[in-house]
Amino acid sequence: MALMDAYQSVKSSCGSPHLPVPLTPSRNQFLGSPGPTIPQTPRQYGVMVRDYEQLQGTHQATLRQLEQAQIELDDARKTIRRNNDTIRRLQSQISELEETIQRQKITISNQSKTISDPKSKRPASVPMTPLRHGSQESPFGNVRGQPSIFDQTPPKFELPVDAPTSGGSTGSAAHQQLRLSPAPDGATSFMSTHSFPHLDYNRISTGFVSRFQELWRKSEVFGQVHANLPDVRKDSKVDQRVKNYLMVISDTHGAFNLLGTDDTRFHLVAKAINFYLVREVLKITVVKGFDSVTDSEIGQIKKQLFPDTPVTVRNMMHIATANQVNNVKRKAGFSEFTRRRINERTEKLWQLIGPLTYEGGPNAWSDLFNIVSEAHGLSLDMFSALFEYKLEFPVNNDTFDQTTMVNRDTVMKGDPAVLMRNGARVRLGITPIIKMRHNSGSSSQIQLIHLGNVLLKPAPRPQS
Repeated sequence: MALMDAYQSVKSSCGSPHLPVPLTPSRNQFLGSPGPTIPQTPRQYGVMVRDYEQLQGTHQATLRQLEQAQIELDDARKTIRRNNDTIRRLQSQISELEETIQRQKITISNQSKTISDPKSKRPASVPMTPLRHGSQESPFGNVRGQPSIFDQTPPKFELPVDAPTSGGSTGSAAHQQLRLSPAPDGATSFMSTHSFPHLDYNRISTGFVSRFQELWRKSEVFGQVHANLPDVRKDSKVDQRVKNYLMVISDTHGAFNLLGTDDTRFHLVAKAINFYLVREVLKITVVKGFDSVTDSEIGQIKKQLFPDTPVTVRNMMHIATANQVNNVKRKAGFSEFTRRRINERTEKLWQLIGPLTYEGGPNAWSDLFNIVSEAHGLSLDMFSALFEYKLEFPVNNDTFDQTTMVNRDTVMKGDPAVLMRNGARVRLGITPIIKMRHNSGSSSQIQLIHLGNVLLKPAPRPQS
């Protein structure tokens, strides 16, 4: 009842009849304006612009980095293509070298068979360049009366009694009295003609034996006088090129053991000298580079010479080669060319030997120059006569052979036959085994004219 009274009171106070409120919104209410907009301050707008500009800058920098990366990628692809081309070219060259090595192995094998069986024949038709006749001068004397470096007596190579020593000695008293003197005159007095009809081959070979022995002796004396003071600290600091050379002429593990004692150091130094002389000087290339025509002629002759070439053809070829050497020796300027070549080769050898010598030894270089000079003279004489030569060092780990080797070891001493029977092995081949063949008449005679000096080591123990 009270509720009805209140309702009537409200109705009368409004002054108008009550209008009921609809329970659902009208269509106009759905299409009404959105709610109130949040106002933006100028500061907030500036922050947004700044962020946008930063994003734009980052975007541009990223694009530039992508462009640079693309350029580098293109360059890398070009480099890869070039490297692939280089690899293919090198692989082709390697294949060619492998084929060349195989051919050389076959040639070496044939040469070995020919040395052991000189009666082998191979029919051949060999084109030869015309021989130059009429030369009656000695290939070992003066050239047209001009003085030659090989006609002069080299400076004496004395071993001073108070030479530097290790442990108080550089060798025996006989070693201290050794002198590097010129080769005997008899070894340089051979006559040569285009046909070599009257040569005394036994006398010539004996002369060459003496000269080879003298050359190797000088190398050994050089090692004793100038380089036989072991110094582990100094040796460890030598240039890598010197270390590599020593390992080539001995072996990877044994080179510095040999340097470390005065019983073997001078032998290794001698081997270093001898190996260089055999590889660079005592070859037909001793005249190469002076006259291109002579180089071409000798090259053509060498191409026609095979291990099993018949003796008569071989004889003709070596006559032609000897004539080429004799002719070039008579040309003006050859003596000066030879002096320059000797100096160049001494410099190259000194780069390998010098670091092993005593510091402050003023005579070492000049003594080495004399050795190289004598080797040049010997080489010119070798190829001025009708001979072939084979100089071959005993190989490390080869079995000792008393028929071709001489034991110079101070530790493994004894009867050579017993050492050979016990299977002693080569520790270092100091001097080469030298064989000489002359191709006169109907036979090709081979002579063993020098045994290889070696250091030895025991035979390997059998594996259990």
